[in-house]
Amino acid sequence: MHAALEIPEIVQEVFHQIDGPLPSGSPGGYDLKTLAALARTCTAFCDPALDLLWAEQHNMKALMGCFPDDLFTEVETSLPRLTENDDSTETDDSGEGAVSEAVPGRTVEDWLLRRPITRDD
Repeated sequence: MHAALEIPEIVQEVFHQIDGPLPSGSPGGYDLKTLAALARTCTAFCDPALDLLWAEQHNMKALMGCFPDDLFTEVETSLPRLTENDDSTETDDSGEGAVSEAVPGRTVEDWLLRRPITRDD
């Protein structure tokens, strides 16, 4: 590794140079593929790139991918939806609405442990 990359301001400048117009949802305006490539490029880029990659996660899939495949099972369950307070639905005590039927297509992932976690995992 070049000695210049040991200076945090230089590494920061490299990351600022790759910052640009990217698809929405990218952490800090960085392209996820570019960050992954930077993390593999050299040790000076690894920690800053990984920090940005892991900074914003929308679900547990990436984290669960760090475990062995046979450790967890993904189970999808339907999410209930809140309905407006009208004559066709029940209301809760606050009168603000009730939980109605599940909305098709909206799910949440649950992760079930298949086996005990061992030191080898």
